[in-house]
Amino acid sequence: MAKTTVRDIYRASLSILFEEEDNDPDFKRSFPFFLSKLLMEILPYENQVRRFQKREALRPEDVPVITEIDDTTLPYDERFLRIAVPDGIAGLFMADDDSKKAESVLQYNKYVQACIDICPAVFEDLYTSEEDEDA
Repeated sequence: MAKTTVRDIYRASLSILFEEEDNDPDFKRSFPFFLSKLLMEILPYENQVRRFQKREALRPEDVPVITEIDDTTLPYDERFLRIAVPDGIAGLFMADDDSKKAESVLQYNKYVQACIDICPAVFEDLYTSEEDEDA
C-alpha cells in the first residue's frame, strides 16, 4: 500500500471542505503551516503508537516542517494521516470564517477524537512487584 503524501492530505482536507484543488488560494497558502502545526501536535499520540509497537519514538526535531504541497511521505502512522489530520486541517481553516465557527469546532473535535481513538491505551501493572516478576 502506498504511503500517504502531503498532497494526499491536502486533497482529503479539501474534500471535507467541499473545495476543489486550486480553487481556494487562501487554503493552499495556509495548508503547509496547518499541516506542520498538526504534525507537531500529534507527536505524543504518534509516539504512544510507536511505544505500543515497540518502535523508536520520533523526536521533535524529526517532525518535518512542511513548505510545499508535494509527494513527500511523512513518518507517521497512516491512520493519523488519513483520518485525523485532514479533519484537523479543515477545522483550523474554517476557524477564520465567522459563519463557520460551530462547524470549525465540530471538525476540530473530530480530529481530537480520532487521535484518541487511534492511540492505544497502555496499562501498567502497579500491583505486581519486581520480586513477583523474578519468581
